[in-house]
Amino acid sequence: MEEAHAAKEWFVTHEGKQFGPVSIDDLKFEVERGELNPRLDMVWKNGMEDWIPAGELDGLFEKNDEAKATEAAKETSNNFTGYMPEVSEEERERIKGNWPGVGRGSFFFFCHIFPILWGLGIGFGLPFLQGKVSQDILTFAPFLLLFVPLILAIAVTLKRFQNLGMTRWWFLGMFVPFLSIWVYYRTFACPPGYAVNKKLDPLGWFLAILYWLLTLAVTAAIAAMIYFSSSDPEKLKEWIPEKDLQKFNELMEQVQKRQAQPDAPEVESPPKPGSY
Repeated sequence: MEEAHAAKEWFVTHEGKQFGPVSIDDLKFEVERGELNPRLDMVWKNGMEDWIPAGELDGLFEKNDEAKATEAAKETSNNFTGYMPEVSEEERERIKGNWPGVGRGSFFFFCHIFPILWGLGIGFGLPFLQGKVSQDILTFAPFLLLFVPLILAIAVTLKRFQNLGMTRWWFLGMFVPFLSIWVYYRTFACPPGYAVNKKLDPLGWFLAILYWLLTLAVTAAIAAMIYFSSSDPEKLKEWIPEKDLQKFNELMEQVQKRQAQPDAPEVESPPKPGSY
């Protein structure tokens, strides 16, 4: 019984990293130290269909002491001495569930609401400065002030990736076609630590459904405009105001004229003086 008990057959995930094989005694040792989280850390061995939370493994956590073990996992302790490597303070905070960075509410406010409020403030504030400051300042001030929400939005977005457990390099993915839709979905809807635990909370499910419905609606509207502009331009009159439709038709005519014009023949440039 002791030999089976000490068999190194278990694998464990911690902070998105996999360790093992370890024995059940190794796992119990980390439980006693408060280093194994019953909810966030997952365990598995050969023969199991899927990974399960460490708290669901029979005999590892006593049911009466599971709440105490959860609290112990949230307290600061010494570095791991068992199967876990040395981790940073930031990683320890993630283990406890205290994910750093910016959450969904702050991200949405500073990236969407604040720029609108800032722009309105500039629009209302500049007229009061007429005659009080030089015209040169009034000319360039709006352009300089517009960088404030931009810089703030970039900083908040980087911290949002940190909050999700993703590397900040994913910020570049927001400029890649199609990939940007998926990346923005995570920043818009997913809860803290989603990159590690892969779980949506109720608010996350609501925001995810809302986001993808809006995405499908916008995609369908763009596809419909492209279709009717090429097959039935008269149908656009029912959807688009007359002024906007006229501008759209003028733009389409310019594009068609450019496509219809034959390419100008290449003219050989005369030789430079003294080159012959």
